[in-house]
Amino acid sequence: HFCHTPDDAAEIEHLLEVPVLCNSYWNGFQLSQDAWDVPLRNRNSALCGILEQHAAGIAARMPESNQLSGEVRRVLIAQLANGTIQMNAVARELAISGRSLQRRLAADGLSFQQLLDSTRRDAAVEYLSNPRLSLGEIAYLLGYSEPAAFHRAFKRWHRITPQAFRRNYSRNSTTVAPAPPSDGVAG
Repeated sequence: HFCHTPDDAAEIEHLLEVPVLCNSYWNGFQLSQDAWDVPLRNRNSALCGILEQHAAGIAARMPESNQLSGEVRRVLIAQLANGTIQMNAVARELAISGRSLQRRLAADGLSFQQLLDSTRRDAAVEYLSNPRLSLGEIAYLLGYSEPAAFHRAFKRWHRITPQAFRRNYSRNSTTVAPAPPSDGVAG
């Protein structure tokens, strides 16, 4: 899938032996479930290092309303690209039970879903400032199953599409995103 029409679409189609779809709403490719299930033979340690460094940078810039929410955000940033994030897995990483995490967040007036949503919102703005990342890649890095889910979430947070935000950002890198709806979470 290409958002534009490459000059060499027919050549790409011939080389890869797959249909090339132009003027799509996203840039990317689709794989069958069988292809996804094939284990990777080796890791890309350079890419892993870059992504971990980027995640640490995002986590460092996030304001911490209290120590627990800051720790939850740190774990969330590290686990976002894994897909569906479960509260019990985050709690395990913090060496507490899922129920204790839920109770302690509630005592601070927060929920796990609020923290996940605000963490994704903050990371999305950061990722969109990098023009080398496609919207599909950003959706993956934020743990969404498809770009459309990321698109809907971003529009809910900022009342504009990710594409419009990126255009505004590239025109003026000092542009600040519109204030998101109040969800009770700083960030």
